Amino acid sequence: MIQFILNLRDNDVATIVGRQLLGNLLALSKEKYSSNVIEKCLESTSPEIRSLMVSEIMQAKSFCSYLADQYGNYVI
Repeated sequence: MIQFILNLRDNDVATIVGRQLLGNLLALSKEKYSSNVIEKCLESTSPEIRSLMVSEIMQAKSFCSYLADQYGNYVI
């Protein structure tokens, strides 16, 4: 459902969703459906939230494990 809503390309809605995901991005990026939601948020959210999301992702202790993950690599 969230993916469908994000596909509507409403920047305000994407910003709300992106803000709710903050703090959990690393765990969610390794899950099949939530990684898709993160990808869509990164594409359509406000520059401010996008910057916060990228900063959080860049703080991963084991960045390579996300690159090797079957879903996390798409987020990275």
